[in-house]
Amino acid sequence: MKKAHLLIPALITGMLLVPAIPGFAFGGPGRYHRNYERRIERGVTNGTITRGEYRRLEREQRHLRYARRRAWSDGYLTWRERERLLRVNRRFNRHIYWAKHNRWVAVPWRPVCVVAPLPPPRPVRVRYWAPEPQFHISGFIGDPSWALGWSFNLP
Repeated sequence: MKKAHLLIPALITGMLLVPAIPGFAFGGPGRYHRNYERRIERGVTNGTITRGEYRRLEREQRHLRYARRRAWSDGYLTWRERERLLRVNRRFNRHIYWAKHNRWVAVPWRPVCVVAPLPPPRPVRVRYWAPEPQFHISGFIGDPSWALGWSFNLP
């Protein structure tokens, strides 16, 4: 009897979770977009996608996002909308492949005039200007009837 108490809730939970498995198994709706972004960026960094191809792929990706937003605008996907989105995704996937594997290669940018880099700056000793030391001694001794004062400047 104890096994039945444990088995029945497990079966009910399993039956409730079975419809949710395909959504988790395939990575969700954003998996295509993240993969496309990563593939395009890799192609640009290693030079297999040229600047013009990059612009065309970005424009096509904007179109893909717009089509996805338009298909989901009413809150759900019909089977025709889903098939159309999959067809557009597959076509875009092919276009990325063709852009990466054609004979066009992005030429790395090189400056026309190559200027040698400046050497690192040498440490500069800062010399503060200070006058030579001078010693000044002065004094005064006085009374109402007489006064004596002195001043000495020693270099």
